[in-house]
Amino acid sequence: QAPQYHPDPSPATGVQAPKIAPGVVTVGVKRPAQRGTSGQPLTVTTNNFKITLPEATFHHYDDIKTEKSMPIKWNQEVIRILQERIAPTVFSPRAVYDGRKNLFASRRLPLAGGDGNSQTFEFSLDSGPPRPGGRPPKTHKVVLKHVATINP
Repeated sequence: QAPQYHPDPSPATGVQAPKIAPGVVTVGVKRPAQRGTSGQPLTVTTNNFKITLPEATFHHYDDIKTEKSMPIKWNQEVIRILQERIAPTVFSPRAVYDGRKNLFASRRLPLAGGDGNSQTFEFSLDSGPPRPGGRPPKTHKVVLKHVATINP
């Protein structure tokens, strides 16, 4: 059972309407006095909830891959292995990745690039020894660059 919806039609307080230049006439759309009757009323239930973000600073990183675009699941697996196996000390605590380009961390990552704002990681997903006579394992290249500090 969804909770009863209570609209709050009161206008926003402390907000001033924009100033209109002299000579500009505003034209409103004429609305019928009665609401429409051709449709049927319905109740819409949404799945949402209020959240409160902690008073913290988050760090936004762009994840740039030199390879062609890969599926989100594959990108997430590459970043998971990077965080867990390749550079766990850099990613402790772990960062959150959207599967495309954005990585968010709760602390500034200690990146080893010359300016401390970027780092390139090159690694293979294969953990075992190379197969004899087979081709070498595929190497993945991930470039992380700090782009913003977010303080909600």
